Amino acid sequence: MGIFLKPEIIIFKESNSAEEHLAKLEELLPRATGKVKENIQKEIILTKAGIDGEKKVLYA
Repeated sequence: MGIFLKPEIIIFKESNSAEEHLAKLEELLPRATGKVKENIQKEIILTKAGIDGEKKVLYA
């Protein structure tokens, strides 16, 4: 029965700009202070979560 068949999903991704973004943030972190450092730390957490989510997606 065709009702229970899942459609084929294909995701094409040329580059991983999130990993490049993460590398730049981690490079800046040691030089930052105060509120800027806190903001960079939060952005690093969010970026890592995004990367983990992308890795869990099925790529065909």
